[in-house]
Amino acid sequence: MNVHVTPPQSPKQFYRRELPAGCIEFSSEEGKQVFKEALSSGHMDCYFKLAAQFRTQDEPAFCGLSTLVMVLNSLSVDPGRVWKGPWRWYHESMLDCCMSLQLVKKQGITFDNFVCLAECNFLITQPVRAEENFSEGTFREVVKQTTRQDKSVLVISYSRKVLNQTGDGHFSPIGGYHPGRDLALVLDTARFKYPPHWVPVTTLVTAMRSIDPDTGKPRGYIQLSRHFDFTPLLLFRISPQLSVTFSQGLSSELTTFMNFWLQWLSEPADADKDQESIVQQAVLEVLKWASFLSETASILTSQLDVKCPELVSEGHLCAVKDMMESLEKLDIFPLLSLTLCDFVATKSKEVVQKVCRAAGIPNCMSGNVQCCELMKLLTPAHFFSILLLSWPYKVVSKSEMSNAAKLQDFADKHKEQVSGVLQNEISALMKQLKTILKLYKEDNLCTCR
Repeated sequence: MNVHVTPPQSPKQFYRRELPAGCIEFSSEEGKQVFKEALSSGHMDCYFKLAAQFRTQDEPAFCGLSTLVMVLNSLSVDPGRVWKGPWRWYHESMLDCCMSLQLVKKQGITFDNFVCLAECNFLITQPVRAEENFSEGTFREVVKQTTRQDKSVLVISYSRKVLNQTGDGHFSPIGGYHPGRDLALVLDTARFKYPPHWVPVTTLVTAMRSIDPDTGKPRGYIQLSRHFDFTPLLLFRISPQLSVTFSQGLSSELTTFMNFWLQWLSEPADADKDQESIVQQAVLEVLKWASFLSETASILTSQLDVKCPELVSEGHLCAVKDMMESLEKLDIFPLLSLTLCDFVATKSKEVVQKVCRAAGIPNCMSGNVQCCELMKLLTPAHFFSILLLSWPYKVVSKSEMSNAAKLQDFADKHKEQVSGVLQNEISALMKQLKTILKLYKEDNLCTCR
């Protein structure tokens, strides 16, 4: 008996898509003519720096990350972190603030996630959602303004469906504008799917007004410019494991830790205790929970390039040393060192190791640290000091009687003595933590109120 076996179906494959009617391909004859006319009108000034950094996204869901990488590199933002070899340069793999990259690969990012990532990487953001009072005329003026200069970039969050393209939510930078035909140049990072194309502004407005099913809110646009008041972090950084929202993948143990910590900060402070006692109590509360974290969990960590001194300049290392010395001169440092020593004296080696890892110091008590001499000088006291000085307490609690308020007063007094690289390190970390905490609170899973 002959049995016919149907061969397995091969997955459907594509080599790009045809642009739908209403979208003009940038490299077509019509697209070239639109470019020439837009260039002569003065509305292509933003194009050249963006074009020099034009990327094709590495993952199907990386449109937001690739768009942001284009913006950061076109605005000459120094990440302060090594990409490969000796080079500091932005890449999607370095955008691990606010959300985990593994999660982004699965589901992409939302409008708020994009803003969070931009602010974590020292950009000034002006986000506008296409809500009921959204003005098409105002958006058109923003397009005209941003395309006539190269100091800021306009990014739109929109639905492809409105453009009759496949897919839905997408991020793209705007690379130019033709005032006569009211066309905006969409520099689509999914170049494996669609090439860059010109789209009527009215169509883009409709696409931005579409509701994102993940948030229940309309999409919109973000104006982005460089924040010149901030320089890159030199030594410390927030652990990527904290850089996700509670409802989107934060590990259960870190969720428990953060919920506990934020709840304790929002509680009324003990009136009988002075500020130093509150600080000691805060550290002991953190230590109590940090000692339960797994081997892979951490709260803060240090910059990768500082661990590899051959990748950084002598000036960088000198600045890090100065910052460590400035931190050690503050009153908070010996206070925390003493508190930590008392804690260590009563705990097992395994618990101490967990606390070290939570502070981003692998094997810090074993004497086998495989890193430069500078890293061997780092102790949990450095990390706890910087954490308490840079924590944005006002985001957690507005009450003047809370633990957060007492710690805020203590931190403010210390920060009056701070200047130079340490001041920048504290300000930059606070900015990132503030951005992430706001996103946490919007998830409505944070127990603090």
